[in-house]
Amino acid sequence: MAYSFGGVGALTKLAIGPAGGTIARMAFLSFTPQIVKTLADGSTNAIRGTLDHQSTSVAEGLLHIRFRTTMYLTSTIMDILWPQLGVPLTTYTGTLGDSLPDTTVVVAPPGTKEHTFAGCIPTDWTIHGQKGGDPIIIDIGWQGRTWSEAANGTFFTSPSSPALVEGYTFPFAAGTAAGNASTLSLPISGISTNLSFPQFRLSMNYNVANEFNNSIYATNLMPTDHDLKFATSVLYNPADATSSTGSTEPLFDVPMSGDVTGAALTLNFQRAAPFASPGNYQTTITVANMKLLARPPQIVKHDFTRLPINAVGYASGGTAMMTVVNKTNHA
Repeated sequence: MAYSFGGVGALTKLAIGPAGGTIARMAFLSFTPQIVKTLADGSTNAIRGTLDHQSTSVAEGLLHIRFRTTMYLTSTIMDILWPQLGVPLTTYTGTLGDSLPDTTVVVAPPGTKEHTFAGCIPTDWTIHGQKGGDPIIIDIGWQGRTWSEAANGTFFTSPSSPALVEGYTFPFAAGTAAGNASTLSLPISGISTNLSFPQFRLSMNYNVANEFNNSIYATNLMPTDHDLKFATSVLYNPADATSSTGSTEPLFDVPMSGDVTGAALTLNFQRAAPFASPGNYQTTITVANMKLLARPPQIVKHDFTRLPINAVGYASGGTAMMTVVNKTNHA
């Protein structure tokens, strides 16, 4: 028996890029639609002398275009995504700004129509990782203005066109000598500059405002806030520096009442030789000031005592809230 290619998710193609610019096809983990179409239905309240609804009372209503894309975070993919997330890059550095450019997203399930979502902006994103086999992941929520369909092969003209963008994934592991690094620095009193941590989550919510002005599509999409949050945990043990756990972090000694002084947070992900060739692939995120929220430690009898770290990001004086270094094959 021979099996032909069918509608399996593994053959789906995804491309993202700036409106009017180069739309790059990239590897991804999931595309989750949250699209809602409404009807302008005048039949529900009309009195007609019958219980049946009339089709003439129904017209096209609002179209809410929302979806999420998830992919492994690589510096090659982030070269495309950082500008669309409000962090324009010059050479390989960028600063979070107040504006979000329009983004075009194209999704093509195998053998079916291609779907183009235009005028999109991100509503939120989360970068997260945890101990285990999965590399670092970025999950992005999008809201768009228009949705159109085209025949298969309109944008993706062949299985290899446009070329697939992937890049080197970042394992959840530290140690530049081994060719990769996943490190965290939060130099507040009571914390070492480099922490050992089992998981982390850095999330941004742009709090996008939207409105529909006598249109079935959104006429205005605008970010209104940078709500940046961070979460992880550290061992809560005064003997950590010399214990058998191998941790190099001292006792986390910030008062339980929280810390409003804060400190700069740096997340560094890197792939270098011998696991990347040629050059160095690196994504570094620095938040100017993270202020800690109070959380007591969780006590579990048959496990290590860990202290949750939850923090909120802020700008610091003239320094923007978040800056990025994104190197693809740079020294």
